[in-house]
Amino acid sequence: MDNYGDGSTPGLGPQIAAFQGHHQRPWTITEREFANNCHTTFKPAALASAAWLVAVPASAPPAASAFFATLIACAALSQQFHAWAHGKPSTVPGPVRKLQAAGLLVSAKAHGAHHRAPFEGNYCIVSGAWNGLLDRVGFFRGLEKAVHALTGVEPRCWNEPDYGWVEEE
Repeated sequence: MDNYGDGSTPGLGPQIAAFQGHHQRPWTITEREFANNCHTTFKPAALASAAWLVAVPASAPPAASAFFATLIACAALSQQFHAWAHGKPSTVPGPVRKLQAAGLLVSAKAHGAHHRAPFEGNYCIVSGAWNGLLDRVGFFRGLEKAVHALTGVEPRCWNEPDYGWVEEE
């Protein structure tokens, strides 16, 4: 979302525009209500949940269903977790601060690394637990090179940020 597409991209345009605009004004995520932050993540999560219910038999292992439910819940709530990573400690609920301190939700300090140009790492915004490993092994760089080789499209992080970009209202 940070590196490819724009507001006109089919299916994901609004999410892409919001992610890209977020780098210009990251604090605005803390000024929005829960529904405003999360409605764009709940829509794809609802579709994935419906697909799971249709495609997976009721006899599926309970552990698989529990894993998928947790995955979908984290995806659906990811923008709220992200908003808390931008909040002042005094505005973040106490239990959330404890989850951040434990590394179960991404903290402001851990997420701050993602907001330094050229915005090329620390993409995990739920817990941030995988950021160090994925960045060290070049996981996202490898994906970017593969996308470039297949499509010829360069990710935004390969160039200077476009500071003149303005989010459409």
